[in-house]
Amino acid sequence: MNFGDSFFAVFKNAFKAYFKNSFNIEEAENEVKDFRGAYLMIGQHLAIEDSLIAISYSGKLIRFLAAEGNMDIGWKNVVFRLFNVIPFARQRLDVKAIRKLKETVDEGQSIGLFPEGARSWDGRQRPIVASTAKLIKMLKVPVYNITFRGLHLSRPRWADGNGRKGKVLVSIRRILSKEEIQNATLDDVLKKMESNIAFDEFEWQRKAKVRFKGKNLAEYIERVLYRCPVCDAVNSLSSKGDDFSCSACDAVYSVNTYGMIEGCERFDCTADWNAWQRVRIPEFLNTEFSFYNPSIALLRAVGEKRLSDTVDMTLTQNSVSIVYPDGKREDIPLIETRGCDALFCNLVEFWHGDIKYQFRFEPLKKHMSVKLFEDILLVHIEAAKQKAKASEGK
Repeated sequence: MNFGDSFFAVFKNAFKAYFKNSFNIEEAENEVKDFRGAYLMIGQHLAIEDSLIAISYSGKLIRFLAAEGNMDIGWKNVVFRLFNVIPFARQRLDVKAIRKLKETVDEGQSIGLFPEGARSWDGRQRPIVASTAKLIKMLKVPVYNITFRGLHLSRPRWADGNGRKGKVLVSIRRILSKEEIQNATLDDVLKKMESNIAFDEFEWQRKAKVRFKGKNLAEYIERVLYRCPVCDAVNSLSSKGDDFSCSACDAVYSVNTYGMIEGCERFDCTADWNAWQRVRIPEFLNTEFSFYNPSIALLRAVGEKRLSDTVDMTLTQNSVSIVYPDGKREDIPLIETRGCDALFCNLVEFWHGDIKYQFRFEPLKKHMSVKLFEDILLVHIEAAKQKAKASEGK
């Protein structure tokens, strides 16, 4: 038993009490609390706290897998090391992380991961990383799934502060035994995960009608919503208090205590609104645009070396242009970027060659929507992958 296990053993009851009180958690079912062997915990990735809630309600320390970009954030690095988090690189096949996972379960310890690979922006499931099925087959340990209802509405990714107080339902149950894994195909395992991970916070909320009380319910919603459904303007939304509006057409919307959007005829939730705007990104990339982001924080990583600067960044349909404090300019073609990843509610990082760039977006400093930046990069990266596949097939 290492320090992390000992620390958790001493404070696990306090952790559980804290989360129960903070989120008003109701435990619907828990099939893992009496299981003593190694297992894999999977679940919906909805909030920063979801892995800690999973650990608290399982009763033992689970080594969760997390993107290595988190290790660049000071306090998170400390917490991750304390709880034996296993970092992995999303932009490549991380053999070291996979080996560590196998060693951990072979030692009788449990591990956890989120098959979506990233936290939901809008309360709806993201696509599952298909290679997770291969990992499950390799590990050969039981798989438990934790589901949350109300967690996104308690802590929307796009919001600041301590969120809102309502109710969160937690359920943990086994979805695959060792024997089932051994006899299942990869496709069987993938379908099992997809059916259990699937969720839509707002579909649940329309029936549950739980109030989530808090202040400034709409503030920073422009991080995730960037296209106005009334006038079709892009990057024109701004928020204050419980309201947000479009500067191009003066349309005004609001977020109520149920977490639903009011004042919009087309959408009553961020999930539907985001789905609509996201599929239109390829169309938007055929237009000329330019988003200027003054005084934006940049972390530039080359190997183990980290350089922090405040720069001016401009995004166009073809490139990211950076002007450094000394006047030096760097132009990065979007088609050459890879490994795009959004962290927290305001960080986006990507790779160009062997260099990692991480930008910190702040709406109050007149920076663009962080989700718009992420979506544009992801479309370019996917286009580059498809182009490479087409070339290989010739």
